[in-house]
Amino acid sequence: MTPLTYNDIINGVLRLMDEHGGNAQFMSGDAQDETKRIIEQVSESAIRKLHLQAPVAMLDAVGLEKPIVIDWLNVNGRYACKVMLPADFFRLVRCRMETWTRSVSHLWWEDSAEYAKQKNKYLMNTRERPAAFYVHYGMLKYAELYSSDDMDDEIRDFYYAPLPQWNNNRINVADRLKDSSLMQIAADALAVLGESERSQLMQAMAVQSVNTYSGLERDFADNGNRIEK
Repeated sequence: MTPLTYNDIINGVLRLMDEHGGNAQFMSGDAQDETKRIIEQVSESAIRKLHLQAPVAMLDAVGLEKPIVIDWLNVNGRYACKVMLPADFFRLVRCRMETWTRSVSHLWWEDSAEYAKQKNKYLMNTRERPAAFYVHYGMLKYAELYSSDDMDDEIRDFYYAPLPQWNNNRINVADRLKDSSLMQIAADALAVLGESERSQLMQAMAVQSVNTYSGLERDFADNGNRIEK
């Protein structure tokens, strides 16, 4: 992870704006102050958006040494493991039960058609074709891992990308996404400023490296890691 401060982001984004058809560093005081405020306001959401789009090959993962199993579900004679998700959970990177034949990093939502299939014994997932689902119950959030043949199964791997958020005037970004994050912030800030053409240019630059790395997803899991709803 690379920690960025507000000053890191503002200076980096202003530099990018200057390099691509602007004069942000030489604006009048009031205009530059307004631009800086907009950059601050869009920074967190822009970083999250880019980290959500990026393939797992570009993310920095945190491993849970002892995942908290809160329950087991008996579904059509197979078993699903319910695992507590940490407070800073953002994306699943890799998860595998001991008896699964492969890992997963694709996290489905509980209102998806895939989740509904788990109620059908002919369509539900198995240890040869496992799946993970993001589930809410009140304030509780957890993952349901399908499927195991019995409740003696154990979680072998559980890696996730933490939520990018401001903490003590710093926000952590994945090392491979530092430059792209600054470009995404610049794109969103320019959109707010009404400079649509330059915003689209910066947007294209932000996702260029993401698209380049997308072919590496299968090095980490068969299904990739895009959260779908």
